[in-house]
Amino acid sequence: MCDSDSVAAAERSLPRLLRAPISGMSIECSERAGDGLRYRELGARIASLFREKVYPLLYRLAGSGVEYFYVAGWNGEYAMGPGTEREVTLPLIPSVVFAHTHPGPVCYPSWRDLRSFADYFASGGIGEFIVSTSCLYSIVLREPFTDECYDELVKLSSCVRSSEGRDDAVHEYLACLNRLPSITCLEASIY
Repeated sequence: MCDSDSVAAAERSLPRLLRAPISGMSIECSERAGDGLRYRELGARIASLFREKVYPLLYRLAGSGVEYFYVAGWNGEYAMGPGTEREVTLPLIPSVVFAHTHPGPVCYPSWRDLRSFADYFASGGIGEFIVSTSCLYSIVLREPFTDECYDELVKLSSCVRSSEGRDDAVHEYLACLNRLPSITCLEASIY
């Protein structure tokens, strides 16, 4: 059953949640299934569009020796540019998609990447991508990002960080990363 108070609350809060003014917006309530996209479908669509439209460009830039970023906003605008040899440092920008390159063949996330993912998704992001010269790492929301999801992603980041410098660092890193599927709000893929 549609609740008019809930619809009115969504209309008031959506611009704040997206951190962008919305003109000409109207929210309608529907009791029919299939109207609109669920998180899982939205994340899958964003990942597909990223692979088709943005990945080829970032793939070419991944071999440049510096990291590049790409960010796409809720308003359809995007920006991209270079960072340094080892990182891209930007303020947290409200957006739908954030991507960066890793110079060289490794597209797996560092502990810093994982910590950044947590903050990014908590601020309303839907998809994060890492592009290298040999692969694409994709992580998208498949359900709402909760405090529990945030905490689990931060713990995962700490696990990966603690694996650095150990004799069995690669094994430990992969053991940490294998915990990612237990974070139910996220879906990670490698291409």
